Amino acid sequence: FKTPIPRALGVLKVFCTNGRKSSIWSPREGWLMLRVVGICPILLRTATAFSSFANPSSSPRALFTSGGIRGMAMQAASPADLRPLELHVTPPPAGGGEHRATVIFLHGSGDSGDGVQQWVEAATDGAFSLPGVKMVFPTAHMRKYSLLGPHGLQRVWFDRLDLAPAAPEDTEGIVKMAQLVKDVVQAEVDLGIPLSKVIIGGFSMGGGMSLHTALRDPDMHGLGGVFALSTFFAENSPTPERVAASIKEGKTVPPVWYAHGKADPMVKLAWGASTAKRLEVAGVPVTYTEFPGLQHDLRDDELMLLKTWIATRLS
Repeated sequence: FKTPIPRALGVLKVFCTNGRKSSIWSPREGWLMLRVVGICPILLRTATAFSSFANPSSSPRALFTSGGIRGMAMQAASPADLRPLELHVTPPPAGGGEHRATVIFLHGSGDSGDGVQQWVEAATDGAFSLPGVKMVFPTAHMRKYSLLGPHGLQRVWFDRLDLAPAAPEDTEGIVKMAQLVKDVVQAEVDLGIPLSKVIIGGFSMGGGMSLHTALRDPDMHGLGGVFALSTFFAENSPTPERVAASIKEGKTVPPVWYAHGKADPMVKLAWGASTAKRLEVAGVPVTYTEFPGLQHDLRDDELMLLKTWIATRLS
């Protein structure tokens, strides 16, 4: 299988990306591939896992890699896995002083901490760093993901029945994973970093998970901030109402930096704009920015503007 499967997937990739040559699958490309061969998503996922196993150089950002054969076996053995999250860490830059603050960046569905870490570094040419600030990139456990069919498994923060705001929210999954993310935050506090010097955020599903974690739990309201890139809430999400109730009780909540691409074909701009508006109405301080031409992707101008906001919050 070392030759035919990667070659076949390569042909699909060329088709889905209009001939653009790249060894890296973006989430948008993975989604388009699912639509092209959506008649058999389980076989597609199996083929991609074999391809990843045979070609380890393929990017972990691919929507369907999910840890290959070993990852599938681990998930089958522990469907309700609550082990500590695997972490990929970028230490503070050399010469920038001792560790004084931490940024926790959550990946999107099907990605990994290592994958989004490399993605951010590549998109910014290594410039997404701040003196004294450690970057932590957790990896979600393999778990059921309904968008891939009844037996679909993926590295996701929670389940989705459909990629649309009308789909019901996986409240149970969000609560379980929020505790694991909270444990990552607490580990930084245990190292002596004040909660106000910890910022969490993420891309796509990771952005949504960050918002749920920071805004639902009063213990997290002391965070230095939250950022959410290209994400959205389900229409039935209780998070805006819960945070509104906390604010009415006189509690403060962390500010939110929210960004969305105007050309996003996967997570529609209107979904992100609506979520940001719901948070604003609830009383959350939100800085919302739309980026022309940006699809479901990370881009240098977006990330550098985010870096400036982070630096301001941690100053």
